[in-house]
Amino acid sequence: MTDTANREQDVSAVLLELAGWRPSADDATDYLDTLLQRSCAAVGAGGGAVLVDRAQGDLEPLVASEEGVRRLERAEAERQQGPGVDAYHSGRRAVCQSVTEAASWPWFARGVRELGFSAVFAFPLQWQERKIGSVTVLRQPSGPVATERLRCVQALAQMATIRLLQQRAVHDTRREAEQLHTALHSRVIIEQAKGILAAHGDLSMDESFAALRAYSRDSNRKLHDVAQAVANGELSCPDLLAPERHQRAEDHANGTDHAPSASHDAGLMALVARSRSVREAAGGAQRDAARLRRQALQFQQRG
Repeated sequence: MTDTANREQDVSAVLLELAGWRPSADDATDYLDTLLQRSCAAVGAGGGAVLVDRAQGDLEPLVASEEGVRRLERAEAERQQGPGVDAYHSGRRAVCQSVTEAASWPWFARGVRELGFSAVFAFPLQWQERKIGSVTVLRQPSGPVATERLRCVQALAQMATIRLLQQRAVHDTRREAEQLHTALHSRVIIEQAKGILAAHGDLSMDESFAALRAYSRDSNRKLHDVAQAVANGELSCPDLLAPERHQRAEDHANGTDHAPSASHDAGLMALVARSRSVREAAGGAQRDAARLRRQALQFQQRG
């Protein structure tokens, strides 16, 4: 088997490894550590780090080969200057075959030399327009690295990005589903309580809602909790419908103060729309991951 075929076998094996993992949406440290190790091995690098976007471009070194590299990457993130930052913002790999020629970020080059490295390569963690960070690898020998090896690391970075985004989308979908379920359950309880009040207090549904909300405000309790107490019989209609509160409910219902019911509906619709968009994003990431897995399997089958 030729060297090229061997490399393709290695790349396909690592792609399948990354594709098969299920990184946690809350803690992807182990997954990114594997990505860093495989990326270093692909180009013969002795160290590196992965910068991750925590919030709106706020980069943080989530994993690093050693503490010195972590400190250097943290300084890069704080200064917003360095190869990892460049790769993150541009969506293209940043290559410096000799840090003595790194005119764009001389302070970073000095830090690399102090750590005993001579060359640096950074790759974006990006899928379509979604950016989540960058992976930087540091080599001891200076000089060029074969283009196919750089492409190998980029392929690994893309696969890892897709898997991480897919897991995030799954996590978001579950969270949105839980929120939607809670909102729908709350709405059902409120409607039940409104019906009970309407029947016992000779009120319209709008007046019943206004009475529930008035009691919620007066007692400093959540609207859902008040409605639940009414539905369970823990809070009697006479107690809730005190004369002054009853009058206030009629006044509110006759005015424009029953709009929160519509606002509640709008909130539910927003949750449904958000859940749908998250599911679509997860589906797109899953299709791309499947495509890369097929390519990796094809590479293996050639061998």
